[in-house]
Amino acid sequence: MTVESFQPVVNILSPNRSLPDLDYYPLFTIIQDPYGVVYNNGSSQKCFLRFEEISHYSDATLKVIKLQLEQRLKEAQKRFLETRSNAFLIDNDEIRLLKKALNTIHERLNFRSTLRRLEVSIGLNRLRQREERQ
Repeated sequence: MTVESFQPVVNILSPNRSLPDLDYYPLFTIIQDPYGVVYNNGSSQKCFLRFEEISHYSDATLKVIKLQLEQRLKEAQKRFLETRSNAFLIDNDEIRLLKKALNTIHERLNFRSTLRRLEVSIGLNRLRQREERQ
């Protein structure tokens, strides 16, 4: 007789923050393979956020990246409209990638805020505080 566990497997490894030739990419550039974005960490070093490892990153890091990507999206849309009015053809892959990345980050932040609200509503945070005191 075997017993099956339905507990989720937790990945406790730190995120992979490196990418070959990372210094050649400008900040907040979205890269397709592997899918991620180049950003500055707290100590002003270039790092690479892989969207498949987005659950390893803190909300503060994701919010900073989100704000910068939103700014880049506005700039890209402005360039697209300017070149479009001048009858030049422009590839709007950059806009598509920015929207996809922003959507991924937005979904993760919403998921975490929903979990926090649930914890507060059912009182899990109070139970954790009692356990930590004991």
